[in-house]
Amino acid sequence: MASRSKTYRAVSRMILPLLWIIMMGHAAAQDAVNQQAIVQIGPGKSVQQAAQAIDGTVIDSIPGKLTYLLSFSDSLYLNDALTTLNANPNVDTTQPNHIVGFTEINQVDQVIPDQSAPPLLQGTSPASYYEHAGYDAIGADSAHRISTGENVVVAFIDNGIDFDHPLFEGAIGNCGYDFIDNDTLPAEDSGLYYGHGTFVAGIILRVAPDCKLIPYRTFDGDGWGTVFNISKAVYRAIDDSVRVLNMSFSLSADNTILKNAINAAFNADIAMTAAPGNDSNNVSVYPAGYNGVIAVSSIDSMDVISDFSNYGQLIDICAPGEGVYSSLAGYYQWGTWSGTSFSAPMAAAVSGLILSVEPNLTSSRVEQVLTGTAETELQWGTVVPDDSLYGYGRLDALAAVSEFKKGDVDCSGEINNTDKSYLEDYLYQYGPAPIPLPKIGDLDCSGEVDLADYMILINYLESGGPKPTPCE
Repeated sequence: MASRSKTYRAVSRMILPLLWIIMMGHAAAQDAVNQQAIVQIGPGKSVQQAAQAIDGTVIDSIPGKLTYLLSFSDSLYLNDALTTLNANPNVDTTQPNHIVGFTEINQVDQVIPDQSAPPLLQGTSPASYYEHAGYDAIGADSAHRISTGENVVVAFIDNGIDFDHPLFEGAIGNCGYDFIDNDTLPAEDSGLYYGHGTFVAGIILRVAPDCKLIPYRTFDGDGWGTVFNISKAVYRAIDDSVRVLNMSFSLSADNTILKNAINAAFNADIAMTAAPGNDSNNVSVYPAGYNGVIAVSSIDSMDVISDFSNYGQLIDICAPGEGVYSSLAGYYQWGTWSGTSFSAPMAAAVSGLILSVEPNLTSSRVEQVLTGTAETELQWGTVVPDDSLYGYGRLDALAAVSEFKKGDVDCSGEINNTDKSYLEDYLYQYGPAPIPLPKIGDLDCSGEVDLADYMILINYLESGGPKPTPCE
Protein backbone atom coordinates (compact mmCIF):
# COMPACT_ATOMS: atom_id res chain seq x y z
CA MET A 1 0.00 0.00 0.00
CA ALA A 2 1.31 3.43 -0.92
CA SER A 3 2.30 5.57 2.03
CA ARG A 4 -0.26 8.16 3.13
CA SER A 5 2.31 10.17 5.10
CA LYS A 6 2.84 13.69 3.87
CA THR A 7 5.86 14.49 1.81
CA TYR A 8 7.40 17.90 1.36
CA ARG A 9 10.18 19.21 -0.80
CA ALA A 10 13.55 19.62 0.86
CA VAL A 11 13.33 23.38 0.53
CA SER A 12 10.00 23.44 2.35
CA ARG A 13 11.44 21.38 5.19
CA MET A 14 14.17 23.99 5.60
CA ILE A 15 12.01 27.09 5.25
CA LEU A 16 8.83 26.20 7.15
CA PRO A 17 10.52 25.59 10.52
CA LEU A 18 12.37 28.88 10.17
CA LEU A 19 9.14 30.74 9.42
CA TRP A 20 7.54 29.10 12.45
CA ILE A 21 10.39 30.22 14.69
CA ILE A 22 10.32 33.75 13.29
CA MET A 23 6.55 33.99 13.74
CA MET A 24 6.34 32.44 17.19
CA GLY A 25 9.66 32.93 18.84
CA HIS A 26 10.63 30.51 21.61
CA ALA A 27 7.78 29.60 23.96
CA ALA A 28 9.97 30.27 26.96
CA ALA A 29 10.39 33.88 25.81
CA GLN A 30 6.81 34.56 24.71
CA ASP A 31 3.49 32.87 25.08
CA ALA A 32 1.55 34.20 22.12
CA VAL A 33 1.97 34.45 18.36
CA ASN A 34 3.42 37.79 17.29
CA GLN A 35 1.09 40.19 15.47
CA GLN A 36 -2.02 38.07 15.93
CA ALA A 37 -5.18 38.47 17.99
CA ILE A 38 -8.38 36.47 18.30
CA VAL A 39 -11.68 38.35 18.42
CA GLN A 40 -15.23 37.24 19.04
CA ILE A 41 -17.71 39.79 17.74
CA GLY A 42 -21.32 40.38 18.70
CA PRO A 43 -24.28 39.34 16.53
CA GLY A 44 -24.76 41.75 13.66
CA LYS A 45 -21.39 43.39 14.28
CA SER A 46 -18.61 43.84 11.74
CA VAL A 47 -15.32 42.00 12.05
CA GLN A 48 -13.93 44.15 9.24
CA GLN A 49 -14.50 47.29 11.26
CA ALA A 50 -12.83 45.65 14.24
CA ALA A 51 -9.83 44.73 12.08
CA GLN A 52 -9.61 48.26 10.69
CA ALA A 53 -9.22 49.61 14.23
CA ILE A 54 -5.74 48.07 14.35
CA ASP A 55 -5.09 48.28 10.60
CA GLY A 56 -5.38 44.50 10.59
CA THR A 57 -6.55 41.69 8.34
CA VAL A 58 -8.86 38.73 8.95
CA ILE A 59 -6.78 35.62 8.21
CA ASP A 60 -8.95 32.84 9.64
CA SER A 61 -12.31 32.16 11.26
CA ILE A 62 -14.27 29.54 13.17
CA PRO A 63 -17.41 28.89 11.12
CA GLY A 64 -20.64 29.89 12.81
CA LYS A 65 -18.96 31.11 16.01
CA LEU A 66 -18.34 34.80 15.16
CA THR A 67 -14.72 34.15 16.08
CA TYR A 68 -11.85 35.40 13.93
CA LEU A 69 -8.08 35.45 13.81
CA LEU A 70 -6.59 38.85 12.95
CA SER A 71 -3.09 39.77 11.89
CA PHE A 72 -1.61 43.24 12.21
CA SER A 73 1.57 45.18 11.56
CA ASP A 74 4.72 44.53 13.56
CA SER A 75 4.76 48.24 14.36
CA LEU A 76 1.95 47.58 16.85
CA TYR A 77 2.58 45.80 20.14
CA LEU A 78 0.24 42.95 21.01
CA ASN A 79 -0.97 44.52 24.27
CA ASP A 80 -1.77 47.77 22.45
CA ALA A 81 -3.69 45.87 19.80
CA LEU A 82 -5.68 43.99 22.44
CA THR A 83 -6.48 47.23 24.28
CA THR A 84 -7.73 48.85 21.07
CA LEU A 85 -9.83 45.83 20.16
CA ASN A 86 -11.35 45.59 23.64
CA ALA A 87 -12.54 49.18 23.30
CA ASN A 88 -14.11 48.53 19.89
CA PRO A 89 -17.94 48.30 19.98
CA ASN A 90 -17.91 45.43 17.49
CA VAL A 91 -15.86 43.19 19.76
CA ASP A 92 -17.25 41.05 22.60
CA THR A 93 -14.01 39.26 23.46
CA THR A 94 -10.41 39.51 22.38
CA GLN A 95 -7.51 37.24 23.34
CA PRO A 96 -3.92 36.57 22.32
CA ASN A 97 -3.37 33.57 20.07
CA HIS A 98 -1.52 31.73 22.82
CA ILE A 99 1.17 29.22 21.98
CA VAL A 100 0.46 25.77 23.41
CA GLY A 101 2.92 22.91 23.88
CA PHE A 102 2.85 19.24 24.64
CA THR A 103 3.29 18.51 28.33
CA GLU A 104 6.39 16.44 27.52
CA ILE A 105 8.39 19.39 26.14
CA ASN A 106 11.56 19.94 28.22
CA GLN A 107 10.89 16.74 30.15
CA VAL A 108 13.91 14.57 30.91
CA ASP A 109 12.20 11.26 30.10
CA GLN A 110 11.51 10.98 26.39
CA VAL A 111 10.26 8.24 24.10
CA ILE A 112 12.22 4.97 24.00
CA PRO A 113 11.59 3.06 20.75
CA ASP A 114 11.33 -0.72 20.97
CA GLN A 115 14.19 -1.69 18.68
CA SER A 116 13.19 -5.36 18.73
CA ALA A 117 10.45 -4.30 16.29
CA PRO A 118 7.82 -6.84 17.35
CA PRO A 119 5.11 -7.65 14.79
CA LEU A 120 1.46 -6.87 15.41
CA LEU A 121 -0.59 -9.96 16.24
CA GLN A 122 -3.97 -8.89 17.57
CA GLY A 123 -4.29 -9.73 21.24
CA THR A 124 -0.80 -11.18 21.69
CA SER A 125 2.02 -9.17 20.11
CA PRO A 126 3.71 -6.99 21.09
CA ALA A 127 3.48 -8.64 24.50
CA SER A 128 4.52 -5.36 26.13
CA TYR A 129 1.42 -3.75 24.61
CA TYR A 130 -1.12 -6.43 25.41
CA GLU A 131 0.33 -7.42 28.79
CA HIS A 132 1.51 -4.04 30.08
CA ALA A 133 0.99 -3.58 33.81
CA GLY A 134 -0.49 -0.11 33.35
CA TYR A 135 -3.43 -1.40 31.32
CA ASP A 136 -3.89 -4.22 33.80
CA ALA A 137 -3.87 -1.78 36.73
CA ILE A 138 -7.01 -0.06 35.44
CA GLY A 139 -8.76 -3.38 34.70
CA ALA A 140 -8.93 -2.83 30.94
CA ASP A 141 -9.09 -6.47 29.86
CA SER A 142 -11.61 -7.38 32.55
CA ALA A 143 -13.77 -4.47 31.43
CA HIS A 144 -13.79 -5.88 27.91
CA ARG A 145 -16.14 -8.63 29.09
CA ILE A 146 -18.72 -5.87 29.30
CA SER A 147 -17.62 -3.19 26.81
CA THR A 148 -15.00 -2.71 24.10
CA GLY A 149 -16.05 0.79 23.07
CA GLU A 150 -18.13 -0.28 20.08
CA ASN A 151 -20.11 2.48 18.31
CA VAL A 152 -18.30 5.27 20.17
CA VAL A 153 -16.19 7.93 18.45
CA VAL A 154 -13.13 9.02 20.43
CA ALA A 155 -11.25 12.02 19.02
CA PHE A 156 -7.92 13.43 20.09
CA ILE A 157 -6.30 16.81 19.48
CA ASP A 158 -2.61 16.22 18.89
CA ASN A 159 0.04 16.26 16.16
CA GLY A 160 -1.69 13.70 13.96
CA ILE A 161 -1.45 9.96 13.48
CA ASP A 162 0.58 7.49 11.43
CA PHE A 163 -2.05 6.21 9.02
CA ASP A 164 0.31 3.46 7.89
CA HIS A 165 0.58 1.86 11.33
CA PRO A 166 -1.06 -1.59 11.20
CA LEU A 167 -2.73 -1.08 14.58
CA PHE A 168 -5.11 1.48 13.12
CA GLU A 169 -6.38 -0.51 10.17
CA GLY A 170 -10.15 -0.15 10.26
CA ALA A 171 -10.00 1.85 13.49
CA ILE A 172 -10.24 5.41 12.16
CA GLY A 173 -13.81 6.68 11.95
CA ASN A 174 -13.03 9.40 9.44
CA CYS A 175 -9.77 11.02 8.49
CA GLY A 176 -10.28 13.88 10.90
CA TYR A 177 -8.72 17.20 9.99
CA ASP A 178 -5.35 18.92 9.81
CA PHE A 179 -5.73 22.48 11.11
CA ILE A 180 -2.12 23.34 10.31
CA ASP A 181 -2.13 22.36 6.64
CA ASN A 182 -5.91 22.81 6.24
CA ASP A 183 -6.61 19.44 4.71
CA THR A 184 -8.31 16.18 5.59
CA LEU A 185 -5.13 14.16 6.11
CA PRO A 186 -3.87 14.79 9.66
CA ALA A 187 -0.79 12.60 9.31
CA GLU A 188 2.14 13.16 11.63
CA ASP A 189 5.07 15.19 10.33
CA SER A 190 8.69 14.87 11.36
CA GLY A 191 9.98 16.70 14.43
CA LEU A 192 11.10 16.28 18.01
CA TYR A 193 7.72 14.83 19.03
CA TYR A 194 7.08 12.72 15.98
CA GLY A 195 4.92 9.85 17.21
CA HIS A 196 3.13 11.67 20.05
CA GLY A 197 -0.33 11.51 18.49
CA THR A 198 0.20 7.95 17.31
CA PHE A 199 1.22 6.97 20.86
CA VAL A 200 -1.92 8.56 22.32
CA ALA A 201 -4.08 6.81 19.72
CA GLY A 202 -2.52 3.45 20.59
CA ILE A 203 -3.37 3.91 24.28
CA ILE A 204 -6.98 4.70 23.46
CA LEU A 205 -7.27 1.67 21.19
CA ARG A 206 -5.68 -0.65 23.75
CA VAL A 207 -8.29 0.27 26.37
CA ALA A 208 -11.26 0.69 23.99
CA PRO A 209 -10.32 -1.61 21.07
CA ASP A 210 -13.58 -1.27 19.13
CA CYS A 211 -14.00 2.49 19.32
CA LYS A 212 -13.51 4.66 16.25
CA LEU A 213 -10.71 7.20 16.32
CA ILE A 214 -10.75 10.70 14.86
CA PRO A 215 -7.43 12.60 14.85
CA TYR A 216 -7.32 16.40 14.80
CA ARG A 217 -3.88 17.80 14.02
CA THR A 218 -3.27 21.20 15.63
CA PHE A 219 0.37 20.65 16.71
CA ASP A 220 3.49 20.44 14.58
CA GLY A 221 6.12 17.73 14.86
CA ASP A 222 7.98 19.69 17.53
CA GLY A 223 4.94 19.78 19.80
CA TRP A 224 3.77 23.38 19.32
CA GLY A 225 0.31 24.64 18.41
CA THR A 226 -1.99 27.62 18.94
CA VAL A 227 -5.17 28.28 20.87
CA PHE A 228 -7.02 29.30 17.72
CA ASN A 229 -6.40 26.00 15.94
CA ILE A 230 -7.18 24.03 19.09
CA SER A 231 -10.46 25.92 19.51
CA LYS A 232 -11.35 25.18 15.90
CA ALA A 233 -10.70 21.50 16.55
CA VAL A 234 -12.95 21.47 19.62
CA TYR A 235 -15.81 22.96 17.61
CA ARG A 236 -15.09 20.49 14.81
CA ALA A 237 -15.50 17.66 17.33
CA ILE A 238 -19.03 18.90 18.02
CA ASP A 239 -19.82 18.92 14.30
CA ASP A 240 -18.38 15.40 13.92
CA SER A 241 -20.66 14.02 16.67
CA VAL A 242 -17.67 12.99 18.76
CA ARG A 243 -18.54 11.54 22.19
CA VAL A 244 -15.07 11.63 23.78
CA LEU A 245 -12.23 14.12 23.25
CA ASN A 246 -8.69 13.74 24.59
CA MET A 247 -6.34 16.71 24.92
CA SER A 248 -2.76 15.79 25.85
CA PHE A 249 -1.36 19.31 26.15
CA SER A 250 -1.47 22.21 28.57
CA LEU A 251 -1.53 26.00 28.61
CA SER A 252 -0.73 28.14 31.64
CA ALA A 253 -2.92 31.05 30.51
CA ASP A 254 -6.69 31.02 30.90
CA ASN A 255 -7.89 31.83 27.38
CA THR A 256 -11.53 32.85 26.98
CA ILE A 257 -11.75 31.68 23.36
CA LEU A 258 -10.61 28.18 24.29
CA LYS A 259 -12.84 28.19 27.37
CA ASN A 260 -15.87 29.05 25.23
CA ALA A 261 -15.07 26.15 22.91
CA ILE A 262 -14.70 23.76 25.85
CA ASN A 263 -18.02 24.93 27.30
CA ALA A 264 -19.71 24.34 23.96
CA ALA A 265 -18.30 20.82 23.79
CA PHE A 266 -19.42 20.10 27.34
CA ASN A 267 -22.93 21.31 26.53
CA ALA A 268 -22.86 19.01 23.50
CA ASP A 269 -22.19 16.13 25.93
CA ILE A 270 -18.65 15.41 24.82
CA ALA A 271 -16.69 13.76 27.62
CA MET A 272 -13.29 15.49 27.73
CA THR A 273 -9.99 14.42 29.27
CA ALA A 274 -6.77 16.41 29.51
CA ALA A 275 -3.21 16.25 30.76
CA PRO A 276 -2.51 18.47 33.80
CA GLY A 277 1.15 18.88 32.83
CA ASN A 278 4.59 17.57 33.74
CA ASP A 279 6.13 20.42 35.74
CA SER A 280 5.96 18.79 39.21
CA ASN A 281 3.97 21.82 40.35
CA ASN A 282 0.71 22.74 42.00
CA VAL A 283 -0.40 24.97 39.17
CA SER A 284 -3.54 25.70 37.18
CA VAL A 285 -3.26 24.71 33.54
CA TYR A 286 -5.80 24.55 30.74
CA PRO A 287 -7.85 22.92 29.35
CA ALA A 288 -7.40 20.49 32.29
CA GLY A 289 -8.46 23.23 34.70
CA TYR A 290 -11.76 24.02 33.00
CA ASN A 291 -15.08 22.75 34.31
CA GLY A 292 -16.23 19.71 32.40
CA VAL A 293 -12.71 18.51 31.63
CA ILE A 294 -11.37 15.46 33.48
CA ALA A 295 -7.79 16.14 34.61
CA VAL A 296 -5.73 12.95 34.96
CA SER A 297 -2.52 12.92 36.98
CA SER A 298 0.15 10.27 36.38
CA ILE A 299 1.10 7.44 38.75
CA ASP A 300 3.85 4.83 38.58
CA SER A 301 3.63 1.04 38.84
CA MET A 302 3.37 1.30 42.64
CA ASP A 303 0.42 3.72 42.42
CA VAL A 304 2.62 6.60 43.60
CA ILE A 305 2.26 10.00 41.96
CA SER A 306 4.88 10.45 39.24
CA ASP A 307 7.73 12.83 40.02
CA PHE A 308 6.89 14.89 36.95
CA SER A 309 3.11 15.04 37.36
CA ASN A 310 1.41 18.31 38.20
CA TYR A 311 -1.10 18.24 41.03
CA GLY A 312 -3.61 20.44 42.81
CA GLN A 313 -7.33 21.10 42.98
CA LEU A 314 -7.75 20.50 39.25
CA ILE A 315 -6.94 16.76 39.52
CA ASP A 316 -9.98 14.51 39.14
CA ILE A 317 -8.43 11.04 38.93
CA CYS A 318 -5.06 9.39 38.40
CA ALA A 319 -3.93 6.73 35.92
CA PRO A 320 -0.68 5.02 34.93
CA GLY A 321 1.55 7.43 33.02
CA GLU A 322 5.07 6.09 33.54
CA GLY A 323 6.72 3.69 31.14
CA VAL A 324 3.54 3.29 29.12
CA TYR A 325 3.91 1.06 26.05
CA SER A 326 2.08 2.00 22.87
CA SER A 327 2.33 2.58 19.13
CA LEU A 328 4.85 4.92 17.50
CA ALA A 329 5.07 6.55 14.10
CA GLY A 330 7.76 5.72 11.58
CA TYR A 331 10.37 2.97 11.44
CA TYR A 332 10.02 1.80 15.03
CA GLN A 333 6.33 1.12 15.44
CA TRP A 334 6.33 0.57 19.21
CA GLY A 335 7.92 2.12 22.24
CA THR A 336 7.74 3.40 25.80
CA TRP A 337 6.95 6.94 26.95
CA SER A 338 6.09 8.73 30.20
CA GLY A 339 3.93 11.76 30.89
CA THR A 340 0.47 12.99 31.79
CA SER A 341 -0.11 13.05 28.04
CA PHE A 342 -0.44 9.29 28.38
CA SER A 343 -2.45 8.98 31.57
CA ALA A 344 -5.17 11.22 30.10
CA PRO A 345 -6.04 9.01 27.08
CA MET A 346 -6.58 6.04 29.40
CA ALA A 347 -9.44 7.98 30.98
CA ALA A 348 -10.67 9.00 27.53
CA ALA A 349 -10.81 5.37 26.47
CA VAL A 350 -12.67 4.31 29.62
CA SER A 351 -15.16 7.09 28.90
CA GLY A 352 -15.65 5.40 25.54
CA LEU A 353 -16.26 2.05 27.23
CA ILE A 354 -18.92 3.66 29.43
CA LEU A 355 -20.69 5.37 26.53
CA SER A 356 -20.71 2.16 24.54
CA VAL A 357 -22.81 0.60 27.31
CA GLU A 358 -24.91 3.69 28.05
CA PRO A 359 -24.82 5.96 24.96
CA ASN A 360 -27.29 8.51 26.32
CA LEU A 361 -25.21 9.59 29.29
CA THR A 362 -24.39 13.27 29.63
CA SER A 363 -20.79 14.40 29.80
CA SER A 364 -21.21 15.33 33.46
CA ARG A 365 -22.58 11.86 34.22
CA VAL A 366 -19.57 10.23 32.54
CA GLU A 367 -17.30 12.27 34.79
CA GLN A 368 -19.35 11.24 37.83
CA VAL A 369 -18.99 7.57 36.91
CA LEU A 370 -15.22 7.86 36.42
CA THR A 371 -14.66 9.63 39.72
CA GLY A 372 -17.30 7.68 41.62
CA THR A 373 -15.86 4.29 40.66
CA ALA A 374 -12.18 5.20 40.98
CA GLU A 375 -10.14 2.85 43.16
CA THR A 376 -9.20 4.48 46.46
CA GLU A 377 -7.29 1.51 47.94
CA LEU A 378 -3.90 1.88 46.31
CA GLN A 379 -0.75 -0.13 46.97
CA TRP A 380 0.61 2.41 49.43
CA GLY A 381 -2.65 3.18 51.25
CA THR A 382 -6.04 4.88 50.92
CA VAL A 383 -6.89 7.93 48.84
CA VAL A 384 -9.24 10.36 50.57
CA PRO A 385 -11.17 12.18 47.82
CA ASP A 386 -10.74 14.88 46.61
CA ASP A 387 -6.97 14.48 46.96
CA SER A 388 -4.65 17.05 45.36
CA LEU A 389 -2.37 14.31 43.98
CA TYR A 390 -4.73 11.46 43.16
CA GLY A 391 -8.13 13.14 42.86
CA TYR A 392 -10.83 10.58 43.57
CA GLY A 393 -8.45 7.67 43.07
CA ARG A 394 -7.03 5.44 40.35
CA LEU A 395 -8.99 4.98 37.14
CA ASP A 396 -10.95 1.71 37.23
CA ALA A 397 -12.32 0.62 33.85
CA LEU A 398 -13.95 -2.49 35.23
CA ALA A 399 -15.81 -0.70 38.01
CA ALA A 400 -16.91 2.06 35.64
CA VAL A 401 -18.58 -0.19 33.07
CA SER A 402 -19.91 -2.57 35.73
CA GLU A 403 -22.04 0.25 37.10
CA PHE A 404 -24.46 -0.29 34.23
CA LYS A 405 -24.64 -4.07 34.43
CA LYS A 406 -25.83 -4.49 38.01
CA GLY A 407 -27.53 -7.86 38.42
CA ASP A 408 -26.22 -9.42 35.21
CA VAL A 409 -23.78 -11.51 37.22
CA ASP A 410 -23.05 -13.99 34.43
CA CYS A 411 -22.42 -11.19 31.89
CA SER A 412 -24.98 -12.61 29.46
CA GLY A 413 -26.33 -9.20 28.52
CA GLU A 414 -29.59 -9.46 30.47
CA ILE A 415 -30.86 -10.03 34.00
CA ASN A 416 -32.73 -13.33 34.25
CA ASN A 417 -33.15 -16.48 36.35
CA THR A 418 -29.68 -17.64 35.37
CA ASP A 419 -28.30 -14.73 37.37
CA LYS A 420 -30.44 -15.78 40.33
CA SER A 421 -29.05 -19.32 40.12
CA TYR A 422 -25.56 -17.91 39.79
CA LEU A 423 -25.91 -15.94 43.01
CA GLU A 424 -27.47 -18.92 44.77
CA ASP A 425 -24.50 -21.07 43.83
CA TYR A 426 -22.09 -18.41 44.99
CA LEU A 427 -23.81 -17.68 48.30
CA TYR A 428 -24.91 -21.15 49.36
CA GLN A 429 -22.93 -23.72 47.39
CA TYR A 430 -19.57 -21.96 47.09
CA GLY A 431 -19.91 -21.62 43.35
CA PRO A 432 -17.92 -19.17 41.23
CA ALA A 433 -18.01 -15.53 42.22
CA PRO A 434 -20.05 -13.11 40.11
CA ILE A 435 -18.03 -11.92 37.15
CA PRO A 436 -16.65 -9.47 37.95
CA LEU A 437 -16.81 -9.55 41.75
CA PRO A 438 -18.09 -7.48 43.46
CA LYS A 439 -18.85 -4.86 40.85
CA ILE A 440 -21.91 -6.46 39.25
CA GLY A 441 -23.21 -8.68 42.05
CA ASP A 442 -23.13 -5.89 44.63
CA LEU A 443 -26.65 -4.66 43.91
CA ASP A 444 -27.06 -2.58 47.06
CA CYS A 445 -23.66 -0.92 46.67
CA SER A 446 -22.54 -2.09 50.11
CA GLY A 447 -19.09 -3.13 48.92
CA GLU A 448 -19.69 -6.88 49.01
CA VAL A 449 -21.96 -9.53 47.50
CA ASP A 450 -24.29 -10.99 50.14
CA LEU A 451 -27.84 -12.11 50.88
CA ALA A 452 -29.18 -8.57 50.57
CA ASP A 453 -28.08 -8.49 46.94
CA TYR A 454 -29.77 -11.83 46.30
CA MET A 455 -33.03 -10.51 47.75
CA ILE A 456 -32.88 -7.42 45.51
CA LEU A 457 -32.50 -9.69 42.49
CA ILE A 458 -35.39 -11.94 43.60
CA ASN A 459 -37.57 -8.89 44.17
CA TYR A 460 -36.87 -7.67 40.63
CA LEU A 461 -37.31 -11.01 38.86
CA GLU A 462 -40.25 -12.44 40.80
CA SER A 463 -42.10 -9.58 42.45
CA GLY A 464 -41.86 -6.75 39.93
CA GLY A 465 -39.49 -4.76 42.09
CA PRO A 466 -37.12 -2.07 40.78
CA LYS A 467 -34.38 -3.04 38.38
CA PRO A 468 -30.87 -2.93 39.88
CA THR A 469 -29.32 0.44 39.12
CA PRO A 470 -25.84 2.00 39.19
CA CYS A 471 -24.51 3.26 42.49
CA GLU A 472 -24.74 7.02 42.85
